[in-house]
Amino acid sequence: MMGKNHAAMGLAIGSGVGVLVCGVNTVEWLVVGAAASGAALLPDFDTTDSTIASAFGFIGSWAANKIGSLAGGHRKATHSLLAVGLVFLLFLGGDLLGVSAIFFGILLALGWRALSGFMWGLRRFYILVGVLGGIYFAHVRLLNAWGLALAVALGYAIHLLGDLLTSGGVPLLWPKPRREALPIFGNTGGIGESIFGIGLFIVTVIGGFIWYGHHIPSVVTPTQVHQSALAHSGLYVVHLISNIEHAKWFGGWLRDLTSIKPKLK
Repeated sequence: MMGKNHAAMGLAIGSGVGVLVCGVNTVEWLVVGAAASGAALLPDFDTTDSTIASAFGFIGSWAANKIGSLAGGHRKATHSLLAVGLVFLLFLGGDLLGVSAIFFGILLALGWRALSGFMWGLRRFYILVGVLGGIYFAHVRLLNAWGLALAVALGYAIHLLGDLLTSGGVPLLWPKPRREALPIFGNTGGIGESIFGIGLFIVTVIGGFIWYGHHIPSVVTPTQVHQSALAHSGLYVVHLISNIEHAKWFGGWLRDLTSIKPKLK
């Protein structure tokens, strides 16, 4: 499955689980969805061709080569249930070291960068979004160590589910080499997978705006008012960036129809 579709699955399923566990009257569910979206890219850090490797430039390529060698190749150790447990422990330990906010900022940036495949022109802002998200997480701290680690483990497992639905399958019980597959999408990058990813993203975004319109204005406690202000500020920044970028995009399209080449990866 392509990176943007993994991220869309992580965002949709993570947000849904967040709503079920945290409720809809606070923004915790959105934090769970954002963390799961970025975490859904982590298993592919075993190949230089992945979205997550390209996000870190030459350092990402070097790290992906090392991880791939240790894992035995692409879709090997990193695509197993054992890896889900190890990543959970890693992020749980991150809280003891005081770096949970950094972890969340990185996950948010990765998710944004991958989902920019559905949002033309916004990819360049993934670092800014990650920094703002990390500051927000450190300041408000909506999830404790267990909550963030579970959200990451959920996103990681969602990636395995996505690859399970392609013809390549995944070795869930690694080190046993057998791969499990339910290839309803066929090969990675097929039209069925693309339609599925776009549909998930659109439905999740629409759901987010509906929630924003019905719940943000109604919060009344001091803590929720504070969270509401931060949420308003963050969404306003994203909205402003979106308007600026789409204005540029449309202006360029009017000047020269052949000059528009949106980046989809």
